[in-house]
Amino acid sequence: MTDDNSKIVNDIYKKFKGYNGSEHIATTNSMMNLLEIIQDNTFCEVLDFGAGIGTISALLLDNTSGRITAIEKNEWCTKEFTKNLLPNHRIDLYSYLPKKHFDLCIIDDLITVVEIMRIFSSAGNNLVVFIEGRRGMSVALFSLVSMFYRYCGSYFEGKRSWNIYGENYLEKAGSYFVFTKSTLSKSVISWLKRIKRIDERDNLKYFFLKKSKLLGIRNKFK
Repeated sequence: MTDDNSKIVNDIYKKFKGYNGSEHIATTNSMMNLLEIIQDNTFCEVLDFGAGIGTISALLLDNTSGRITAIEKNEWCTKEFTKNLLPNHRIDLYSYLPKKHFDLCIIDDLITVVEIMRIFSSAGNNLVVFIEGRRGMSVALFSLVSMFYRYCGSYFEGKRSWNIYGENYLEKAGSYFVFTKSTLSKSVISWLKRIKRIDERDNLKYFFLKKSKLLGIRNKFK
């Protein structure tokens, strides 16, 4: 954690902590990890899915030159986002996910399989997906769906450090994929290597049980 990056993140975190709806904004550790990614790469089209009141989009605005597509489905959060960051010629705010090419996606909300498929179907040869917080289901679904679109992917856990405000716990730090378009056989091998590491079996089992409504039946007879 460099001093410069700490200042960048702290300034944004403190600013948005003073806004309405700040209870669930991105953690400082997640923002630090995302900041390193956007400093090391050039992204032209960035998706902020689950944009909330605008914390991540603010980080992107100040530290990238790319265009930002912000998705927020909650009407109240949309109003707060607009109040905090708009108008801005680099941000397009939607309540749904448009079919559009992205080279960086930040996921900070529940995302459907159809929406994940839409992201991969429009992506180019390279795609980075940063998943904010602890979203094991989203991690598992991105990992699985990527294979069907012939993407090899490396998975990384976000680095953690002690909370900068002195609380005695480790913050959520996010995780991310670096995907590269490849052949079907290589994408399958890449997926198989990831399964155990990201607890994919358990997350997908839970997902399909929930979707089939068998989860409620099973829990009822526990």
